[in-house]
Amino acid sequence: MLAAKGAVTVLLVAWLLRRVDWLLAADRLRHADAGWLFGGFALVCGALLVTTIRWQWAGAAVGLSLPLGQAVRHSLVGQFFGQVLPAGVGVDAVRGWLAYRSGHPAEGVVASLLVDRLAGLLGLLLLDIVAAVALLYHVAPDFALAGLLAGAVMVGGFGTVLFLNRIPLPARLRLRLFETMRTILRSAEKGLTTPASLNALALSLLVQILFVGAVLLLARALGAPIGVQAGFAVVPIALTLASMPISLNGWGIREGAMVAGLQVHGVSVDDAFLVSVLLGTALLLASLPGGLLWFFKPPERPS
Repeated sequence: MLAAKGAVTVLLVAWLLRRVDWLLAADRLRHADAGWLFGGFALVCGALLVTTIRWQWAGAAVGLSLPLGQAVRHSLVGQFFGQVLPAGVGVDAVRGWLAYRSGHPAEGVVASLLVDRLAGLLGLLLLDIVAAVALLYHVAPDFALAGLLAGAVMVGGFGTVLFLNRIPLPARLRLRLFETMRTILRSAEKGLTTPASLNALALSLLVQILFVGAVLLLARALGAPIGVQAGFAVVPIALTLASMPISLNGWGIREGAMVAGLQVHGVSVDDAFLVSVLLGTALLLASLPGGLLWFFKPPERPS
């Protein structure tokens, strides 16, 4: 499966690379404004920090207490390893394992990740709806509907998982492992009705707004004509498609979606591709401290 995701990533990136004028791209990068580039990178770092705080709120929703320093460390390490793992799923698996190794109960960790992931997807879906209805539908309906469908499928999938515990089973079929999963799902389902989960959803919206802002600043650094309207119309849908676990950390999917969406707003393939690559590079650079944390400080073991 990992090899298949790697193949999807390589094929998509290779297809996009063939459409880019590399001489022009190199010239644009050479003359890019360093200040705007740094501003875009800072917003990406801010978005990752907000996702960490969102995980804290998701933990609070299910009764899991995650200290901020610990949550930041686990999230950074997760982001680092997530660069070569399936989008979303890889980050959650690593940070969840680290939280468990730090002494937190497995049931609470998994429940917090379910609530956090669902909050993140709901935030994306809400912005997808705004983009499709208010900004994009009249220009590129296929692109808008693809984003809405992807968001709805992922939210629906997670929602379905959370309600699996309501399926009645005979006592003889209730194995210990399944009972553990039912406990986790009950905790996550209950957590969705708490004020903490609403805070997590609000932070999800903030994360996506920060990513839109990062794209606009990176585009400004290159002199690419991406306006605020185009940013809010395209970026949330591109990030939704990239969050589907069919490539490595969304590479290839994100670039293809950005090119397809921004083209209808008058942005060239070269500019759209470069901005998307800069966004992915900013995410990669922001995750590097996680590698240092992993190397110099091994994960704690539960006492």
